[in-house]
Amino acid sequence: MVTSRTFYQGLNSMIIINSGSLAYVRLLRLSAFFMMIYGCIVGCESSNRGASTYSYDAGVLIYPHVSQIEHEFIAVNPLSVPLIIHKLVSSCSCTGSTVSKQVIQPNETFSVVMRVKLPSIRSSAVVSSELETEPPLSADQSTFSVHYTIIPEIQISADSLDFGLLPKGEIDHSQRSQAVDVTFADNGSRPFVDLASIEAPRQITIEEDKSTSKLMPAFDKGVHYRYKRFIITPSPTRNSESFSFGGEPQCHTIVLRFTNGATRAVKSCWSHESDYRVSPQAISFGFIEKVDETVSCKLLIRYAGSKTIKLSKVRLLGIDPNAAQLKYAFSSASSESDTATISIKFKQLPVQRFLQGKLELTSPDDPSICVTVPWSAFRKGGD
Repeated sequence: MVTSRTFYQGLNSMIIINSGSLAYVRLLRLSAFFMMIYGCIVGCESSNRGASTYSYDAGVLIYPHVSQIEHEFIAVNPLSVPLIIHKLVSSCSCTGSTVSKQVIQPNETFSVVMRVKLPSIRSSAVVSSELETEPPLSADQSTFSVHYTIIPEIQISADSLDFGLLPKGEIDHSQRSQAVDVTFADNGSRPFVDLASIEAPRQITIEEDKSTSKLMPAFDKGVHYRYKRFIITPSPTRNSESFSFGGEPQCHTIVLRFTNGATRAVKSCWSHESDYRVSPQAISFGFIEKVDETVSCKLLIRYAGSKTIKLSKVRLLGIDPNAAQLKYAFSSASSESDTATISIKFKQLPVQRFLQGKLELTSPDDPSICVTVPWSAFRKGGD
């Protein structure tokens, strides 16, 4: 993390620039020279003692190289009586403002310093601070505003991908691929930040579409853009993931690391079409009123075909095993369905009022198969 900073002071304004961004100093000096030639039209209200509208345009800035704007406005008391300043009210929590004097005599000047902490997302905004005074001033005499456009150095088009339901028997998932674009922004006077490495789990295939690596556009408002496109494809195997009823997604994270030390994560999720259908899809045991109370339910399990591995074990999740006793039995109706009778005896009343967890149905013949059904219950009485 870069901690050293360069401060550029000019036209009563200061922009905090991280080390390595000296090009911004040159750009700001050039802007300052241009504005002085044309009479300080923007951001130079301090040279006009009769000004009643106070605004400053900081221009286009790249985050995180510029993380804060600080600007000093020079204002004048336009009234024929002393002006008493009670406080400054800012338009957002990102802005802090101070005033140099609390009592200003007629025609006396005073300064208002605004400090704006910039967001890390692409945005254009106007933030302002307004004086509360006695006697009250009009809006154009008491409002101080800073305009800016912030562009992140690195942007990704999506931080999460949903591939939906992967059909049973589908091996090639390339038709379900999704693209993620990484956009780099720079002022053009130093090397571009680039991608250093990609970390992806084995359940995901990621390839770069090199045909899209180009400038887009070459130059716009003083900023260069370049982007890379990556094609993300789910590539799970049956033995690598558990199969959950109800479409519970399997999620995996791709980590992008960049040459400036920054990282970005993309979460990729999908669910599998299961060989198992369980009803009901969720269980409510109602109210638990006393110790040793037993609640029960029945689950109907339907199998996709006669060769589907049958479920034979149940595990209770979401509660201390010492607080509840689980019993279950499976009865086979046919090769295509089973009925599981499940009972839970609460040996202790739970502390929390709302209970929730899962019933996990598995088979010792294939540990990768896991069908889950959510359950809930309420402890009667209490808070």
